[in-house]
Amino acid sequence: MAGRRKGATRIGGAARAALSLPERLRRSLVPVAFCAGWIGVAALLACGVIALVPDAARPQIVQGDRLPLAAVLSLCVAALLGWGYVQDGQTHVRQRIGRPAAIVAFVVLPLLAAAVSFVSAHDVGTAPVAEWPGGRWIALVARWYMPALIAVSIATFLARTTRPKKRIYLRRGVWFVVLVSPYAVLLAVLLLDLGTPWLEEPIEDAVGTIGRSSIAAQLIVGYFLGDRSGD
Repeated sequence: MAGRRKGATRIGGAARAALSLPERLRRSLVPVAFCAGWIGVAALLACGVIALVPDAARPQIVQGDRLPLAAVLSLCVAALLGWGYVQDGQTHVRQRIGRPAAIVAFVVLPLLAAAVSFVSAHDVGTAPVAEWPGGRWIALVARWYMPALIAVSIATFLARTTRPKKRIYLRRGVWFVVLVSPYAVLLAVLLLDLGTPWLEEPIEDAVGTIGRSSIAAQLIVGYFLGDRSGD
């Protein structure tokens, strides 16, 4: 009997450790993301200043078509700052809804949405999602769940920073909206396919430059922006 209890305790501990793994990974990445994000913001501002300089007078590394590529790469790094703020918002959402609901909302449902998106985009030997009972709604929820979750997290963060008590700090809110905007731009282009050609093409080229087709790059993009159906 005691052996069974010990076994059940070990299984329960392993399950809790597995469920807490995303949270532990997030906590370790947030400080790094903030540091890298500020570097990206500085690089993005530098690209803006360099754009005002005649091409012949620019450093060779950013002459010609290299400046747009450098700007987009800087945008990608600056987006890590917005990702960090999204994590802050998610933390407060978790605290409000409680641990059981947070596990469902931030672990279980994202995994299910990613699985449905993968099945929709690849031939895995099953019936198309559209042919499942309620498949149309399942595909719709899978498509928009992560963007909606991110939007709620951003809204929560902005609400906390703009109105920490009873007073509204509008300038602070505008400042953080600007800092979150690189992440929002990448989210719109890479996850929602809402970008314009003049913006989408350089971003796709830049992501391709850092290895968009590699498994590692796909995992990184998927982690910071969520799964993208249709890839």
